[in-house]
This record gives sequence, C-alpha cells and structure tokens, in this order.
Amino acid sequence: MIYQIPPVANPNEGMPYVLWNGAFSEDEVELIKKLGDSLPFNEAGVVNGVDQTVVNNSTRTSKTSWIPNDLTTDWLYRKIAMFLRRINGEFYRFDVDGMYENMQYTVYESENQGFYNWHTDIGVYSSESVTRKLSMSLLLTDPTSFEGGDLEIWSSSGPLQAPKTLGTIVVFPSYALHRVTPVTKGTRISLVVWFGGPAFK
Repeated sequence: MIYQIPPVANPNEGMPYVLWNGAFSEDEVELIKKLGDSLPFNEAGVVNGVDQTVVNNSTRTSKTSWIPNDLTTDWLYRKIAMFLRRINGEFYRFDVDGMYENMQYTVYESENQGFYNWHTDIGVYSSESVTRKLSMSLLLTDPTSFEGGDLEIWSSSGPLQAPKTLGTIVVFPSYALHRVTPVTKGTRISLVVWFGGPAFK
C-alpha cells in the first residue's frame, strides 16, 4: 500500500526538498509516459506576466505536453494529491488547497542540450490569482539512460543535487531557486506538478 511508504526529508540543512521513494512503480511510470507522449508537444516557454508565456532558449530548452484531469488520468491526480497533501502536512504546512494547473510532462533531449536555468516557480500564474506554493518533480526516465539533466535546488549551503531515482518524487517550496542542468546524453523525461493556494501572508 502506498500509504505505508513514509516520505523522507533531505538531511541537509534547511531541508530544501523532501523525497518520497518508490512513489510510482515502473509500470505506473510507463503508463504516465504513454499519457504524456500521446498529447501534443510544444516548445517549452517561461512565464512573462500573468497568463503569458514566451519561448526563451537562453533560459530553457525542452518540449512539454500537458496532462489534463479527466477520467483517464483521475487515478494519477488522486495519487499525486495524496502525496503532496501528506508531505505538506508533515513538513511545510502551507495553506494549499489544490492543483490549479494541468500536470506538465517535460522532455529534455541531448540533441539540443536540453536544460532549464535557475528559476523559481512561485508567482501569480493565472488570472485566478493562485500562488504556486509547492513544486513536485517525478523522474520518468531510467537514470542510467541519460547523462546530465540534474535537478539542483539552492540551499543555504549552495546548490544541492536531488537524487536521480526512477519513480521517486521530489517536493520543494515553489519559491526555492532550482534548475535542470543540460542533458549531454540521452533523454530526460519528468512530470512536474504544482500545488497552489492563496498568497503567502
């Protein structure tokens, strides 16, 4: 049962991220990849104001599709929500009330040195004035099949590299500075999710 797998806090100072090891099985990972690959891809953009994104290859090079919440994907949304609610309750206790955006399926390819430079996710990303508060990344690629593509999260002691483990989720505050280093071999695929709520007070 997934409820029997406890989340594990990163032991480094400041706890910049929390891991949940074995969150998804290999079969579930493959199912998520089929979902993501079946949807139309676009060149990934960066936010430029409320409800606006622009392509900026000096900041980010990757392609994305967006997994909606429907009858086919309800199991995935429910499972992610369970993980994030528990991690938030045990570690962060932010005022969050749901996922306001579709899940982002992101592909970084070595052919164009796919990367995402230092950035934060926080901000008002919709006209509904919802603030991203928790960010989650799920690695969907066998880490032995690619090189580079490290998720790094900034801490008080400098950048920390999150583990590359298939099926493990990494959760961190959306205001944390983070990046994905260039992929130099193979392809890195991940699922990115945000939990939002009212503005921080």
